[in-house]
Amino acid sequence: MGNCGGRSTVVKDGAGFYGKDWMITKVPTGVAVHDMGSGAKPGASFAAKIPENLQKLLKDKGMDTKAYDEFKTEMAKAGEGDGWDSQKVKEVCKTFEPKFLTSELKLYYCHVSWTDMVAFKKMTAVGEPPMLTSSWLEIVDQKKASSYTSKYEDAKAEAVAKEIAEQEKAAKEQIEKSKAAAAATGAAAASDAEKEKAATKIQAVARGNHDRKEVAAKKAASKDGDKKEEGAAKKEEKKEEAAEKKE
Repeated sequence: MGNCGGRSTVVKDGAGFYGKDWMITKVPTGVAVHDMGSGAKPGASFAAKIPENLQKLLKDKGMDTKAYDEFKTEMAKAGEGDGWDSQKVKEVCKTFEPKFLTSELKLYYCHVSWTDMVAFKKMTAVGEPPMLTSSWLEIVDQKKASSYTSKYEDAKAEAVAKEIAEQEKAAKEQIEKSKAAAAATGAAAASDAEKEKAATKIQAVARGNHDRKEVAAKKAASKDGDKKEEGAAKKEEKKEEAAEKKE
């Protein structure tokens, strides 16, 4: 399926589909959905199920379940690779369309693609952002839902893609601005950190020079004191010698 929140009961039962941003859209009475899934080799999973709502519609319209099973088998072949082969899907739908029409059912191959904005926000390098795609079938009872039109049928794909691109343009520009602002803030913070580091280093050097001067001064004072003591001792010694001579 492709969305991160797990399968919706609405979609699983064939009462709705996953549209842009994996948002669920319910379909009206007389319309059934068969979600096609996504990812690698989605065909096998598609062929293994018939949603409850679709089963009911096929039964109500008298369409042979075996005919739909044959349709699923051929559809599965278009989903044996890395995702669905859209061209093959369209060919299969066109081939089986007469069988659906015999039961007054209209078959629509639907799909919608959009930018994965979550991944786009995390991108740090220049490049094309990842795209996400949801694909499904809509089977419409031409009597009960005669006025229903599918917004995402393949025939409207180009117009839908253009509409989504326009919607995403402003969002992408805003994200790029936010990235630039964050980068500028980060650069400023890094610059401030470097300045602080340099100032700390200068202060450390200054303290080191001051400490060395103090040590040198203390040593000099100590030497000067020693000299004075030595001079005083010599004077005292000479006085004692002079006193001894007088005696």
